[in-house]
Amino acid sequence: MTRENALKSIAAVNEFMEQTSALWNQYKHQPQPNSQASKELKEFSRSESIGTAYSQGTILIEVAADYVFAVTRTITEPAQTIAPWTCARGVLEASALALWLLDTTIGAKERVSRSLAFRYEGFEQQRKFAQSTNKKFNPQIVTSRIIEVELLALELGYEKVLDKNGKRNGIGQTMPFITDLVTKILKKEQDYRLLSAMVHAHPWALQNFGFTKTHDDQMILENVKGSYFEKHISADSIFFLCITAITSLSQALLMNFSLFGYDAKPLAIVIDNTVKRIQPP
Repeated sequence: MTRENALKSIAAVNEFMEQTSALWNQYKHQPQPNSQASKELKEFSRSESIGTAYSQGTILIEVAADYVFAVTRTITEPAQTIAPWTCARGVLEASALALWLLDTTIGAKERVSRSLAFRYEGFEQQRKFAQSTNKKFNPQIVTSRIIEVELLALELGYEKVLDKNGKRNGIGQTMPFITDLVTKILKKEQDYRLLSAMVHAHPWALQNFGFTKTHDDQMILENVKGSYFEKHISADSIFFLCITAITSLSQALLMNFSLFGYDAKPLAIVIDNTVKRIQPP
């Protein structure tokens, strides 16, 4: 892939974001009459809980979109060589979570269960943050909120979620690991593991995708031979980052359109045209 193709790929992603934003925003995030979402809101015993699940999913799409913008910013000259991989991983994580919450193959009861699990994970992270602040924030406030939400779950008919020692480890259900969601729902395990290796700065990944070798078998320290590297991102890596980000966000957008009863044909056309534009020659 040439530098010219890389620049065209970046431009295609930017145009994709503009076009899909217009298509998404025209509905003002409201489910269409007779859509699956509209029916769930009417049929579930507590519509607010369904609304919370929808809100979580649509916010995650916004998060994924923000990361896509960040990918294009960091690979536009002067390009970064490590940061775009972190941003791309953010796209995968947010898209996978959105797909999990907005899944059209499940019913309202399972959707609320997933929403509660996601909320519980957030509460636990918030509680741990409070514990780390040396009493600046009171973790007991968060614990009290966890108990309130768990009681609500019990009222809605969900059972307590306990580990083998009888300790709470979820609400509604146990929250899946993000790697499992990316693998099973987004179908991008290989991409995610590479992106994670870059995020965690593993040398094998950095040396192949964030740096390029300039000199080999050099005396780099006293009595120590090695190689010199300089930061570099290839055109092929730019293609990978663009196509991975677009195809991940696209899945979440299509799921949202299906659940809310939006016309997905214009969106599908934009996705198809964008993917064709950023394919390497």
